[in-house]
Amino acid sequence: MSISRLALFLVCLEFALVLVGGACQTVVPELVTAAKRMLAGQVIDNPVAARPGAIPRTYSGIAITIVKAVPIGYSRQSADSPEWTTYKAGDKVAETVSGPEGNFSVELPAGTYFVRGFGGEKVFSGDVFAEIKAGSTTDIKLPLNFGV
Repeated sequence: MSISRLALFLVCLEFALVLVGGACQTVVPELVTAAKRMLAGQVIDNPVAARPGAIPRTYSGIAITIVKAVPIGYSRQSADSPEWTTYKAGDKVAETVSGPEGNFSVELPAGTYFVRGFGGEKVFSGDVFAEIKAGSTTDIKLPLNFGV
């Protein structure tokens, strides 16, 4: 599929989702519980690749996948340093599409997740780690890479 056809498809998909009340979220049924918390974010230009002083652009129509972050080990640099957890990507738990101004939100149970964005053959984000805590909304930025 060419980039222009994919872009047209994503624009049409976004328009259709807005028409049905903005319901641009799919959640795996077994995760539907009363103990959900919110993950909110915005898809932006990767600031590492941006020109100094440039205002990052935002992107609607980006397919976003959320997977469970599964702990696989614990490490520390020295006896004095704090311990940190190493994670691997687990099962997919939700999908959504970024809306106007690149914004998206998904209700999820408290826990740890990796968030990824895809906008075509050469438009993607790296994994962004998100920890959702009880009683709060976790906000993230999802920086896109182009042509890599």
